[in-house]
Amino acid sequence: MDVLITNNELKAKAFIEEIENKRPLFLCTIATTETGKIPGLSAAGANPDFTDFTPPADAELLLLGKCKSIQGVPITPDGIPTPGLITMSALHLADIPVVVVNGGVKVKPQIPFVELGGNSGRDIRSGNSVDNVEEVIERAKILGEQLAKASDYLVIGESIPGGTTTALGVLSALGVNAQGKVSSTLPENPHNLKAEVVAAGLKAAGEKFGSLKRNPIKAVSCVGDPMMAAMTGLVIGGAKQGPVLMAGGTQMTAVLAIINALSPEALCNVAIGTTRWVTKDVKSDICGIVKQFCDVPILAADLDFGPSKYPGLQIYETGLVKEGVGAGGASIAAMAKLGGAVTKDILLKEIERNYALLMSLK
Repeated sequence: MDVLITNNELKAKAFIEEIENKRPLFLCTIATTETGKIPGLSAAGANPDFTDFTPPADAELLLLGKCKSIQGVPITPDGIPTPGLITMSALHLADIPVVVVNGGVKVKPQIPFVELGGNSGRDIRSGNSVDNVEEVIERAKILGEQLAKASDYLVIGESIPGGTTTALGVLSALGVNAQGKVSSTLPENPHNLKAEVVAAGLKAAGEKFGSLKRNPIKAVSCVGDPMMAAMTGLVIGGAKQGPVLMAGGTQMTAVLAIINALSPEALCNVAIGTTRWVTKDVKSDICGIVKQFCDVPILAADLDFGPSKYPGLQIYETGLVKEGVGAGGASIAAMAKLGGAVTKDILLKEIERNYALLMSLK
């Protein structure tokens, strides 16, 4: 398998062995937050207001191969595609089923999805960013446990613009040093802006670094986002039944920290699945965040778009985007399901084929 092990080699190898040749179910958790509209924070959308449409469009792409919530396709005018293209290609190649879970979006996707009763998030600078956190977690636990019974293991990804900033917020509230360590969809990671936004949110909430270490529910409520509540419950519920691969980048570390505070026993059955672009990123440090509070293994799909004939894909090698919509975890699951029959080269060909189809629809 074209999978890199970045920490905890023994646990990582054991996890890979456990999921090889098994039947996964992919869950895409979608949500939005006004934090994602702060200028300069995210590249997930043509402009800040467009971020409301990014998660539903990503979800539609996974199920339909095209989008209904937006006109055209999720590719920038420069030809740079959403990482959902990677996810869609990997899932289709390995025939992995998909369930979309709504953690709280402003624009509902025009496809079937599971509703958890969450709302879209507010700007974390308000210090009061997410409603119904505990209720959503409890509902998601039930859903995760039931869906895990219908498969051998769960792969849980996300789509929420601005999510690395809210991740920094929750990690800071829980006392995890993540400043300068969270990733970004942008080539130049706006660490200072993220730190300013988080500091404003904590101040507005009357909190400070580490003050909510024993109250993760309040940490999410004050400076988190709706995706976190949904994914936290899904992981805890799913891990009761079998392995769970958390598909994403540094946003996953915030969910891990929440789970570690609520149900640390669940982490025995969990790994993070991301991309090489995240683990090799010198401007973030996913391993450095995780090792502060747990030893969950971090796997990385060894994707390489350098040989691609399309400049819109080659640009991923410059550090733009890196991860999203569970791209890394979906790629790992596809490789694991088919016993090595899916390689990064085969996956790239499928991604290029789907990219060409999407470009023809523009």
